[in-house]
Amino acid sequence: MESKSKKRVLIVEDESNWQQVISELLQDVAEALDCVVEVAIAGSFGEALVHIVHAPYDCITIDNKLPDGYMAKILLDRIARLVQKVPVVVVSEFVNPNDVRDFFKDYEVEEFFWKTAFKPEAFRQTLIRLLAPVEKGPVSIPARTPEIDVQILVKSLPTGVLHLYSDDNLPLLKYNITNRMDKPISVIVSSWIEQFSYTRSDTVYLNPGQSQVVAQLPTLKLDEVAALYEVRRAVLHTRACYLENGQEFLIFIQDHDIQFLARDVIIWAIIVDENTIYDLSYQIAAWVTPNTGPIVEMLRYAADYSPSGQLWGYQGSDTAEQRAKLVRGQIKAIFQALKEKAGITYINAPISFGKKANEVQQRVNLPKDSLAYRQANCIDGAVLYASLIERAAMNPMIIIVPGHAFIGWETWDRAQQYDFLETTMTGSHSFEKALETGRQEFKKAEPFLGRSLFDPGGFAVLLDIKALRARGILPVE
Repeated sequence: MESKSKKRVLIVEDESNWQQVISELLQDVAEALDCVVEVAIAGSFGEALVHIVHAPYDCITIDNKLPDGYMAKILLDRIARLVQKVPVVVVSEFVNPNDVRDFFKDYEVEEFFWKTAFKPEAFRQTLIRLLAPVEKGPVSIPARTPEIDVQILVKSLPTGVLHLYSDDNLPLLKYNITNRMDKPISVIVSSWIEQFSYTRSDTVYLNPGQSQVVAQLPTLKLDEVAALYEVRRAVLHTRACYLENGQEFLIFIQDHDIQFLARDVIIWAIIVDENTIYDLSYQIAAWVTPNTGPIVEMLRYAADYSPSGQLWGYQGSDTAEQRAKLVRGQIKAIFQALKEKAGITYINAPISFGKKANEVQQRVNLPKDSLAYRQANCIDGAVLYASLIERAAMNPMIIIVPGHAFIGWETWDRAQQYDFLETTMTGSHSFEKALETGRQEFKKAEPFLGRSLFDPGGFAVLLDIKALRARGILPVE
């Protein structure tokens, strides 16, 4: 029996997962070429130099970013001086391809592959081309993998409201899987955020031609995430493989840059395309924080501005008009306390729906910070008032229109009647004038209620904080 030919490949790579990925792909290459591929692994440039001095290789794969980077040029120079040219394939973790190509500009490289968008099928075909005997001619692996596309839906994760995200309503990513093979297969898709999550894996069984969408949000390590108070970049790893005869075959492994936002940043919306917008404005209810110390203390001051010396919420009075007046008096007491005791300066700045990639996000002061800074814009003021009104056992509303937000409240519990206030007038006008302005603003906004966020014809969103609490939108703190 004729023995199989042998090919020797050196993998210069210090990460064990990539050592495994490349080794597995080389076994596919061996199967396609009907040969034996002997694999050696070097975890550093210095170790690789020892390998090429003592043994010949038919191909070398190199990650150019290793701890002993100063030896990279020595290794490349030695490879270039070999009598028999050794093909070099780069598998790089650099994000900028130009940086990598510049690193190798003085050396012959057969192909470059990027870890952030690694394509195993292309890598296999390249190694087959480089290792195939000349007499065999072109060789390729038949298409035998399912078609999988991974779509990252959210590139920024708001740490203050991560408890509102789930696979069902706000997944981080989704896999679109189609079985293009002529037999049933099982596909395993996985994702994890380095340092901040556990690995999430799902296995799906697909018949030939069958498709399925799998949404994922890796389970976060809450202690790690809770410690984040500023923007923090992270790496999302995605991996897909399929099972055949009990053995895993890699389809792809890709890395994606994401970030965790500061705790006071809200994502108002996720824009998938011009026809698909996820309205997340309801999450502003998490900024309504009635139980923090500064809010409790400010409500005590507000009671001093009430004729009775206390705030009692929805209690007493008989007629609807008397009840509305009673509640309005308590809102006025809150207004006066913020104006005279807290000395809040209201900055009449519009809501800034800042767009970043496909996300609309904005920094919103938590009520305790607005009190500490003694200033707020319209949305800061809306969540501040809402926190005080909820603490006083009444039902606040936040109304959002293009570029602006103001506050409202239910005139009595379950009355389904509302009144409104322009919060930015707290420091400069009387309560009566701010009340009149708020009512006028709602009258203008009312025809637009129910329209989708960012409707070019105008929109208005009324957020009932009590109803949102029932949906699980709890305070950030």
